[in-house]
Amino acid sequence: MWSLSVEEHFYLIWPLAILVLARIDLRWSLYGLLALYLLGSAWRIFEYESMGWDATYYRFDTRFSGLVCGSMLSMFLQNKAPISKSAADAAGVGGWTALVVCLSIGYWGAPWSLVVMTPLAHVAGLCLVISASTQSSWVNSILSAPPLVGIGVISYGMYLWHYPAAFYLRELMPWYLTAPIVLGFSVIAAAGSYLSIERPLNRYRRNLGADHNASAESDGRASQPALAPAAT
Repeated sequence: MWSLSVEEHFYLIWPLAILVLARIDLRWSLYGLLALYLLGSAWRIFEYESMGWDATYYRFDTRFSGLVCGSMLSMFLQNKAPISKSAADAAGVGGWTALVVCLSIGYWGAPWSLVVMTPLAHVAGLCLVISASTQSSWVNSILSAPPLVGIGVISYGMYLWHYPAAFYLRELMPWYLTAPIVLGFSVIAAAGSYLSIERPLNRYRRNLGADHNASAESDGRASQPALAPAAT
């Protein structure tokens, strides 16, 4: 899928960027990533204005800003001081507000989707993850609810399954009908693939690792020289 291709392009570059960022003070590293994010966003808007929606939506150079945003957030969270509950709750309100605005103004191929909606989605994700990083925040409490934890378990499958359904239905129906149908299909299909494919393979991988560790421990014991009995 195109989005996985965008990720793989990024993963080819990011290890080299880490080698550079590791030699720079954290504050300047964050400033550098912020500048790169703004530059990438500006480039996406420029390309949209000059090349159009389709030519801009699927490309790595016009979509890498979200990955840079996530990398910047990861560096910040790993080195941050504790965030107070009030600050985390405020970030959560900001995140949900940005998300609601983003979803209320957008639809597939909307002229402003790459100009306004994409940065709003980045802001929403940024604020919600910052809020959820504080255990006492209301966002953390909501996202810790068992139904949402279950959605998180199958979320990657939902991401994979939603695309073929959306690709087909968005040409036949308005977005407000397409969205709930695609969501329902994605949840059902992802749950099915998780139970029939992902969970069995994960269980097999864990068992394989446990057998390997047990074999290594057994070989290690067998290779140890036997101690001579103490003289009496």
